[in-house]
Amino acid sequence: PRRQAVNILVYGAGWLGTSLATHLAAQGHEVSLADIEAYRLRRVETQLKTAGVSRSFVTDLCGVLIWAGGRDRSARPGQHVEDLVRLTHWLPLVRQDAHVIYLSSTHATRETPYGLAKALGEALCRELHPSGLVSALRLGTVLAPGRPTPTSVVEVFIRRVLAGEPLRVTADEPVHLTSLHHVCGVVHGLVAPDPRRPTPPPAVFPVFNWTRTPRQLAEIVTH
Repeated sequence: PRRQAVNILVYGAGWLGTSLATHLAAQGHEVSLADIEAYRLRRVETQLKTAGVSRSFVTDLCGVLIWAGGRDRSARPGQHVEDLVRLTHWLPLVRQDAHVIYLSSTHATRETPYGLAKALGEALCRELHPSGLVSALRLGTVLAPGRPTPTSVVEVFIRRVLAGEPLRVTADEPVHLTSLHHVCGVVHGLVAPDPRRPTPPPAVFPVFNWTRTPRQLAEIVTH
């Protein structure tokens, strides 16, 4: 059966947020994209186009809020705090029965500035949107062709191999990896669930396809 179109607001006009918005728009949904830096809302069609979106869209029409802000692990701690402050400003605007999808990280279990910020973001969603559905997606490192400013351990290793530089493995903590295609599929399944299947309850969902240690990744890249 055909899935019903949904009014969606994606907060975070970075690489991942833009990719998700474009994918969901191509599936027939009405998607608006909030640009973090310029605080602009843009209508997403087959390509991103600038257009105004009224406050009433957020408070009355938006059925799904996808929070894709604060995805930069290398950001200074102050930027993580700023993203959490924005989250507290936006959540009260969303209608009570909306589905909030918070793009968290597998780092949410780690005591790093980025990990703690993601864990707190999950808690804020549950606290500030208690009457609606909240899904926290703990994403692994998202890989895709053409991703700008690659910073994952895999991409760093590949760049060093191509440059003829030695690989430095300084840690052996597992690395969780996923693909943009997989993330888009999971998000679309939550945005427009198959009517033949029950709607998943509010939960934390780990989203990754593979787990390897840096040493294993170094062996894969160099062979």
